[in-house]
Amino acid sequence: EAKEEIRSRLNIEDVIGVLTDAVIERAVRIQAKAVIFDTLSVAGQMFQKRANEKKLAGDFNSERGAFDTFAMGRWVNDLFRDIHKLAMALPCITIFCSHAKARSEGGITTEQKAQKQKAAKATYGAEAGSAPNIVPDIPAWQEIANMFTAPCSLICSMSSTGSDKKHQERLLHPAGGNGFMGKNKWRVNLENDEPPNLNALFTKLAKAGMVAK
Repeated sequence: EAKEEIRSRLNIEDVIGVLTDAVIERAVRIQAKAVIFDTLSVAGQMFQKRANEKKLAGDFNSERGAFDTFAMGRWVNDLFRDIHKLAMALPCITIFCSHAKARSEGGITTEQKAQKQKAAKATYGAEAGSAPNIVPDIPAWQEIANMFTAPCSLICSMSSTGSDKKHQERLLHPAGGNGFMGKNKWRVNLENDEPPNLNALFTKLAKAGMVAK
């Protein structure tokens, strides 16, 4: 209970600021080759939980005392902007991990969204001739999600095959396809289906001279 009380009093913006300085300092000191953010989806859940606590405390109320939805959303998105600034300041490769979700649509109910998520994941979102349906689950405004994905040189969706959960084969899809979002500046050097081994993936890119060894 004492830990929870201390945690609830922490200013999450200050925590990110301290972490930013610490991560950059360590990355420079040890000459890190990569920093992995695991995961943006979980970070978003943490931000949303704290936002809900602030909402109950009235922190997002207008001068007239009414709850301001936009102010709450902006607060969460500003935290993602802070993470993005940290990533851009790092002197090494940055890898973002996230869960996957079906591309959202406006004007549908929560129940319809849940049904769409279930249907999309069951089929890996494959829709002939359509835009990718399975996208990174970055729980923020679309412009923030784009801020993370737009500068990426490589976006790898991961799928699993087989009915036996103990022996499922997992594959990375650098080129996307089958409804998955993908992006690969070096498509000529990678297969559409790659083993789920990032070390092997970057070794292949390094041999091709696409990234530093």
